Amino acid sequence: MKRFYLASFASILFISVFAQSENKIKVQSIDANENWYQIKSIESKDPSKITEAISEYSKLGAEDQFELVRMEEDAIRTQHYRYQQMHSGVKIEGAQLLLHIGANGKIKANGRLVKGIQSTSQNQLSEANALNKALDFIGADQYFWEDPEMETLIKRIKNDPDATYFPNGDLVFAEERYSQDGSKYGLNWKFDIYAKGEKMRMIVFVDALNGQISFTQSGIQHNESNGVANTRYHYEQDIITDSTGILNQGFILHDSSRGGGIYTYNLEEAEEYGGAVDFTDDDNYWDNANDEIDEAAGDTHWGMEMTYDYFLNEHGRNSFDNQGTQMVSYIHYGINYFNAFWNGSFMTFGDGANNPLTSIDVVGHEFSHGVTGNSAGLIYSYESGALNESFSDIFGTTIEFYGLGVDSADWMIGRANFTLRSMSDPNSVNDPDTYLGSHWVDGEEDNGGVHTNSSVQNKWFYLLSEGGSGSTDFGEDYVVEGVGMTKAGAIAYRNLSVYLTPSSQFADARMGSVQSAEDLYGACSDEVLQTLKAWHAVGIGAPFISKDIDMKEAELPVSSCYLSDSESITVTLKYYHLGCGETLASGTVIPIGYSVNDGLAVFEEMTLTEDLQDGEEFTYTFDGSIDLSAFGSYNFDFFVAFGEDLVSFNDT
Repeated sequence: MKRFYLASFASILFISVFAQSENKIKVQSIDANENWYQIKSIESKDPSKITEAISEYSKLGAEDQFELVRMEEDAIRTQHYRYQQMHSGVKIEGAQLLLHIGANGKIKANGRLVKGIQSTSQNQLSEANALNKALDFIGADQYFWEDPEMETLIKRIKNDPDATYFPNGDLVFAEERYSQDGSKYGLNWKFDIYAKGEKMRMIVFVDALNGQISFTQSGIQHNESNGVANTRYHYEQDIITDSTGILNQGFILHDSSRGGGIYTYNLEEAEEYGGAVDFTDDDNYWDNANDEIDEAAGDTHWGMEMTYDYFLNEHGRNSFDNQGTQMVSYIHYGINYFNAFWNGSFMTFGDGANNPLTSIDVVGHEFSHGVTGNSAGLIYSYESGALNESFSDIFGTTIEFYGLGVDSADWMIGRANFTLRSMSDPNSVNDPDTYLGSHWVDGEEDNGGVHTNSSVQNKWFYLLSEGGSGSTDFGEDYVVEGVGMTKAGAIAYRNLSVYLTPSSQFADARMGSVQSAEDLYGACSDEVLQTLKAWHAVGIGAPFISKDIDMKEAELPVSSCYLSDSESITVTLKYYHLGCGETLASGTVIPIGYSVNDGLAVFEEMTLTEDLQDGEEFTYTFDGSIDLSAFGSYNFDFFVAFGEDLVSFNDT
């Protein structure tokens, strides 16, 4: 009778708890770092309530809030909400939460949230004093806002009569490596400063408490390499220009048919943008090869047209900001300047050693920095900066294939005489093709190796597009069957524009690309499988669509005096799915084991009594008991041996 009573009471309790949980929003993490979430919500799709549930699940404090940045709906009718994490009303630099509500009712979220900020939110240094500290640090002779011609330019580019280069300070919590450990964050004034000279654009963080320069970031996103190139890259191509109505100067490189317009200007080897002039031609047949290498203007202008067309036709994006903003390029910058860069507003191309960096992939690369800056906003340092550079290489390459066709395009960034990187064989130019492998840069140089470590995702994209086989630097064999550049480009673009945040790392790029492949081609699709295999081929993650069971922790007996001869042991596990198999069905048998002091393993089988959903934890208490009464030390090893789990690193 007593046993029946207890069983009945347990049933009533279970039903009560279940009924309450039906009305709640359930948050489950679906990755080991707990940065990616699946949301179960039976009655509410209210984004504000979902973000509250995520905040509670993530154990954020009462001072932490989410502020909506924007909401967009994509072609498959998924609504994407991008939130900025705030602490006591102050922005946490790099910390964002992305919420995705599908037309099919599925809700996902991801982000890199910061916990445990200890710094005060009350600044001791005024914005004006902080700006003076930043300007003293840069020490430029002149700043863009002091040049009337540059001020006129920014007003025209942004189509805003109030636009200015004068920097307004943002009060932010920031940390140079953008970790998720709030104890490392301090209160800073952030300034985006445009200057004449070497430090053309610097993002400066000034400690708001003591006025010290906390750290800086380069605001110029550019290419770096050594070499020379051919002087003519793309043969004859059709372009759109504008008529001037002036005799013998009949046409200029203005194309008003695409977005807010494409404009290509000549700096005539100067570094002052205000002195730029138009390229002109009398008959609209631009046969302008000369000692000044003016034929590079045609490369740049046509390359920008192809870049705009690619993003519009392949991804539905209208200019770099998706708002149709003007696309402005300057060529012949400086004397023998071997570089090209995006400065947040426009593009600049140098002539190098008489070989301008104006090939279509470099043009597309620089424009793509603008796309990244207006979507994920990947911070230009360390892993997030390497991803930033990589997405520019990826889209620079897809644009080259789009404009030139498969017979003329290649997988090199640049041209024969100024090869910058190789997408297909990074090692051939001393770049890494494996995460943390050979040629990986682990230091502060080049903003944390952004131009070198980018090659890891570059190789991933090449393999996903073309396929290939080989071994990683750590001896892992791989075989990838390519899905084609169109699908690979769609996966990469969705990842960048939908899932990544400013501080995303390579692990997040992998998760986001898998989610993107699922969205576009289905959870159990070959595209998802090949995405996983391509990441494994560059040293990140397992190569399988897998039901992954993670051995989380063990509850061991504790005593202040002694342990007995009949102690019990409980373990906690967690279920994830990668690409397929969202639910682990009731009746599934999971072998679980342990050994003590490297002794004979004890194996038992746990049988699920109900369906296990993705992201759910479960516990198991081993049968019987274990004798721990003898004096000494006991070393326990726990493991799970589920046959469908092909991800082994978290099994023990």
